[in-house]
Amino acid sequence: MSRTERTWAALIYIAADNSLSALGEEDLRKICDSRAANPGADGVNSVSIGVEIDTKDKSAGSSRYEAEDNGCAVASQKLVEQDTGDPKTLARFLQWGFDRFPAGKRLLVIWGHGEGFRQGVASDDTGG
Repeated sequence: MSRTERTWAALIYIAADNSLSALGEEDLRKICDSRAANPGADGVNSVSIGVEIDTKDKSAGSSRYEAEDNGCAVASQKLVEQDTGDPKTLARFLQWGFDRFPAGKRLLVIWGHGEGFRQGVASDDTGG
């Protein structure tokens, strides 16, 4: 699907397959609710938002979302369980985001325990 290039693409990688699982889900809801409550607030839709989230709920697996002006496309892409600590998982998310959201500028948020790159990309208790 071809999309119009926007000024910004924000890609948010939520590594919540750990003790932060509920908080990751809460922040995803906030992202979606904020987008729905403020359609076009970013100035003529100049920002695209893509999210990948992995939580402790094994039955849920991992999911990718697109935050649109009416909220989030619910599990726009359902994935098998991912290891958010693996740099290859982050690379696949970035490739998806770059392909899906053409933009002049990009922002990457790696959401998690904040351990930096000492432990891989992010903390994942189950490792996939």
